[in-house]
Amino acid sequence: EAIRWYARDLFIHDQTHYSEYGHKVVYHGIHSILEVTKANRSDALGEWGYKDNCDLWFQSGETKIERSPEMRLGSFGDHHKYAIEVRRNVTGWIEINNPSLKEASLYVQYMATNPPRIYPLANLSINGDSVIANPTVMSYKYAVHVTKLIKVSTRVPPGVSTLHIESLESNSVVPFRITGIIVTPAENVTIRSQ
Repeated sequence: EAIRWYARDLFIHDQTHYSEYGHKVVYHGIHSILEVTKANRSDALGEWGYKDNCDLWFQSGETKIERSPEMRLGSFGDHHKYAIEVRRNVTGWIEINNPSLKEASLYVQYMATNPPRIYPLANLSINGDSVIANPTVMSYKYAVHVTKLIKVSTRVPPGVSTLHIESLESNSVVPFRITGIIVTPAENVTIRSQ
């Protein structure tokens, strides 16, 4: 029983994000490993061999990403989370930059809940690839309001491309909310099933 209480104390109510106590436990765990292994700091730089582009504005509310004027960046919920909103009956766009010299994969991070969902389905398309983003998570047995990641394309060419986002349900009260984009080689991203 004591272990259950300890584990629960590591996370906030959603059991996904660390609590202040959980952050301290992780910090001290990493610090302990570094002391035991006597790891030496190294400022040596090397080549990664690939450039990626990650723009996540969920926590900060800051992004320089180019987007259609009707897609506003705003706060929601407790006003400490941020998203670019796609209102109903609107097809918006976001410019995606692939800084690499070869094709890359595009992932979009967006808001989701477990049933009953509050966000509309959305169609995401870029360069002939198209997917339906379903803002429903089924892996929790309690109410959650979390981000979800979807692979939109594996064929984003170098340079700037346009991602089109269309909200598919006009009866939704809450707009589809995008919280970040990731442009990277496919092998660099692990998606936890939700």
